[in-house]
Amino acid sequence: AKSFDPEEGFHVGTLVSVILTVIALTLNACLLLPCLPFMIQSYFPGVGLGVLFTKIDISNVSYYSGFLLSMYYLGQIPGCIFWGWYADRRGRKEAMIIILICKGCIPRSSVGNIVCITGFGLSSNYYLSLVIRFIHGLTDGSLGVTKIILAEISNDRNISLGSSFFFVSVAVGRLLGPLLARVCTDEKITRALNQILPILGDRPFLLPFLLTAFCFIITLVSFVFFS
Repeated sequence: AKSFDPEEGFHVGTLVSVILTVIALTLNACLLLPCLPFMIQSYFPGVGLGVLFTKIDISNVSYYSGFLLSMYYLGQIPGCIFWGWYADRRGRKEAMIIILICKGCIPRSSVGNIVCITGFGLSSNYYLSLVIRFIHGLTDGSLGVTKIILAEISNDRNISLGSSFFFVSVAVGRLLGPLLARVCTDEKITRALNQILPILGDRPFLLPFLLTAFCFIITLVSFVFFS
């Protein structure tokens, strides 16, 4: 963040950037959950019917869903430690920009989140999706870094208010995530969008993850220009 005195109150641009990041993070996590069983069925046609597919018994959707969900958090174990170290060495803002790029697809630091989320939406292979989820976890240390930033822009008089912004952002993301998944998989909406973007017909889960990647692009812009 730019130089300022926390005793004068929150730096508004940095606070907004943190809030947007937490909302986008939570939205992404909660958007996946309603889609997960159907994604498994798209990876393995016939799942839940007690059939064999590629020599694997895929009668248990939860088994494959559990691996896909947990790979992200497995990647976060070393990832969060690294990004905490990087933020101490190179600065909070630079760390956040790089992390956000990793989530989706702009230059250098925000490539991680945007790229991984978009790639996950494009993937039609279960094992490729496992790899993408793990890499996404490795490149995503934004939750820890946002907490550091929030603590550093707060003072003794407003630290409780700052913490409340964090948890309100989590609540907003958890509210919007499942709702967005519902809207983006609505048959009437997807049928209309398929005529504009035919790729959505072959990648039915791409749309919600593209919207999430767009949220991270907005967050990236906020960090670059306003924090």
